[in-house]
Amino acid sequence: MSNLDSTRLREVLDYCPQTGVFTWRQQVRKSTPVGSIATQKGNNGYLRIRVGRRMFQAHRLAWLYVHGVWPAHVVDHINGDRADNRLANLRDVTQQVNIQNQRSPIRSSSSGLLGACKDKQSGKWRSQITIEGVTQYLGLFETAQQAHEAYLSVKRQVHEGCTI
Repeated sequence: MSNLDSTRLREVLDYCPQTGVFTWRQQVRKSTPVGSIATQKGNNGYLRIRVGRRMFQAHRLAWLYVHGVWPAHVVDHINGDRADNRLANLRDVTQQVNIQNQRSPIRSSSSGLLGACKDKQSGKWRSQITIEGVTQYLGLFETAQQAHEAYLSVKRQVHEGCTI
């Protein structure tokens, strides 16, 4: 993964598992005093930290800091908040489980809701879900909200990674 290990990480940073906040233990630059917040927010909403010459995602560093090893898979933010790096909000899961915890629709969504899209032929709202790579049709509904609720009902039953 990287030359950075938990020993070196703990030398330069402090991490509070209850708040998810990283602070500097050492002065790494003149403009960065000891005790100052170490993270910066990336364009994608994740917090990141530059250690040496490399940029790291703060949630992955939190895992390394506490567990002493890099996560085996991806680190999922259970509540969907990419900036919430409290240890209780992080879990090491497969990419498939991480995707199952998706909380917002794709940008091109016609409804702005998960699992609900306009059916052009009927004019109603279609709901469907993907289970193990297979798309399952859930039905047509009068409103986008009804289609979304049908989706969430099934999602909570079949997606082990779902925390909605």
